[in-house]
Amino acid sequence: MASVAIAAVGCSTPDPVPEGEYSRVAFYDSLEALRADSDAVVVGRVIDQEVADDVEPGFHFTLSDVEVMDADATSGLAAGDTIVVRQVGGADTPPLANLLGPENTYLLFLTLSGLDGRLATQFYPTGVVAGIYVAPGIDGDTVEPLTFTQFERDDADDLPTEITAREALGW
Repeated sequence: MASVAIAAVGCSTPDPVPEGEYSRVAFYDSLEALRADSDAVVVGRVIDQEVADDVEPGFHFTLSDVEVMDADATSGLAAGDTIVVRQVGGADTPPLANLLGPENTYLLFLTLSGLDGRLATQFYPTGVVAGIYVAPGIDGDTVEPLTFTQFERDDADDLPTEITAREALGW
């Protein structure tokens, strides 16, 4: 799990969050490395969101309920499942990176939260921003031949700026 430090307020648009800061344990030089550090790779849509301070009082997370449209075979997830994706930020806690939103379809590389109890089944995006790709404004349930673009780029990673669901899910 990445360690995080908050510096200033960000936004929820796909523009970079120039004032936010985070540090990461790993950087990625390939999709294979990103996939290897992920517990699940899914294509999905945000169907609901809430802000919670369920880990440390006063430190907020945005929790996105994501409906899975497709998933990698090893994750145990399937189309129609709903998962929770945690991102730092919400209320009076500035986001560290752009937050997921209901207007897009996402290709997500995810890491289990490592938290206790009911929070243990929740996920963080792998590598804070490395594991989030987006296909704006997609209607319907088709995931192929969608091309996904990096939601937010970290120059320390050497990942493709565009990938397909086929490449990510290993079909």
